[in-house]
Amino acid sequence: MNMEAINAVSLVTAITGVSVSIIFEIASRARGKKEQKEKEDVAQKIEGISESLNESAAELVDMQKQLNERIALVEALTAKAKQAEASASLNKQQVDAVNEIISGNLKRGGRRGFWRRVLVNFIFFILGAAASYCVLIFLT
Repeated sequence: MNMEAINAVSLVTAITGVSVSIIFEIASRARGKKEQKEKEDVAQKIEGISESLNESAAELVDMQKQLNERIALVEALTAKAKQAEASASLNKQQVDAVNEIISGNLKRGGRRGFWRRVLVNFIFFILGAAASYCVLIFLT
């Protein structure tokens, strides 16, 4: 082979080698960018899922508070209903007995109140009479 042919083959081989090297570098960078993008996408998805889970947890805590409040309300209403049911289940004799006790207490309180009012009024009557007497003596 002559020297020109060897130089031509060497030149073609060099150009081919450089071209293949450039093509592999471009493919490698493209693959790296794709992998980086996939990693970023996965990281963003994980972050989004984490945020969603945190929001869901906060909503669950809020719902639990509301549920506990409603349970407490239901328990209070149940207790009141039982008390009302017990009151409603009194028969006529029991109702009459309760009314008698209440009216007796009111009458006793009314009599005591009457005598207390009479005593307070008498004290103010005496004080008024004394004040009138003092005004009459000192001003005339």
